[in-house]
Amino acid sequence: MTQLVSWGFIRDPEKISSHHHADATYFSFLLLICVAALATAVLNSCGKFFVPAVSPSGLSIAGNNFHSVYGSAICILLPIQSLAIAAVVGVGIHLAWQMPSLYKEVQTEICPALCPYRK
Repeated sequence: MTQLVSWGFIRDPEKISSHHHADATYFSFLLLICVAALATAVLNSCGKFFVPAVSPSGLSIAGNNFHSVYGSAICILLPIQSLAIAAVVGVGIHLAWQMPSLYKEVQTEICPALCPYRK
């Protein structure tokens, strides 16, 4: 995938390696943000609006704190990589904030609606 997207970097192994690491981080972000969006949609459809509205603040908290505190120590050579890691950490916080409410809604509303005869 990396060679297809960045075909101009094929001759330089250092660039292709850094692009490969960036792709792995960005695809992790995309996967987690899609799951978080699905969790937000499920909670909104169940009538719970507070947690899905507040949980994106995890992205802001992680973006501001992780990059300023840990980013310079972790990614000295590639500072943009620290922003990507901060985004993945932020969406992890976003998703983790929604999980307790989502678990409760799945147990109390979604599963009984799908399986009415299940005890």
